Amino acid sequence: MCGICGIISNESVAVKIPVVLHGLQHRGEQGAGGVISDGVNMQEHKGAGLVTDVFNEQAQKEVWGKFSGGCGIGHTLYSTVGKTGKEKQPRTFQPLIGNFHGKLFALGHNGNLIKLDELRREVEEKGYSFQSAVSDTEVIVALLSVSPEKDFSEALRKVLPQLKGAFALTILFDNKVIGVRDGHGIRPICLGRNTASFILASEECALHTIRADF
Repeated sequence: MCGICGIISNESVAVKIPVVLHGLQHRGEQGAGGVISDGVNMQEHKGAGLVTDVFNEQAQKEVWGKFSGGCGIGHTLYSTVGKTGKEKQPRTFQPLIGNFHGKLFALGHNGNLIKLDELRREVEEKGYSFQSAVSDTEVIVALLSVSPEKDFSEALRKVLPQLKGAFALTILFDNKVIGVRDGHGIRPICLGRNTASFILASEECALHTIRADF
């Protein structure tokens, strides 16, 4: 179980994402992270520990809080594959960053994917080099990164049917935030809004942290 969120707003989301992640803290306490975009550049910040540890006062002043962007995604980690706790590989903290035909995208994942060996071999044969030997999330990033499709949404539509298991995703690309739920709806994701923003979150309780309605 992990927590994911995504926000698109006519205001900066640098403060909003950690606040929403607070509402999802119970879904993962091993790590937290976020990625913001202003439509041109991306800023990421992630690490081990609680949301308050990762998005602490220093980070807000020196790194995360300095970047202004109107869309972003966030993640709280509860490891279900690979190493956990102090041994968790830092490069697998989410959201993960990928490259789609020269343009960066970010992806946060809640769920478990199965039968990945063939997909791993497929993307490695196309030149993708994995940072983690165990991350199922990185397989999704890899599939999008090597997709021959020129349109990101079309690439995503082609990738999703290849995924086996239960999953919900938030994806940041250009000035868009995309929410995905597997065809069986096993992993939760909901949509809310307030006067300034649309918000995706794993649970409705997280919407209330920024006074958004389901």
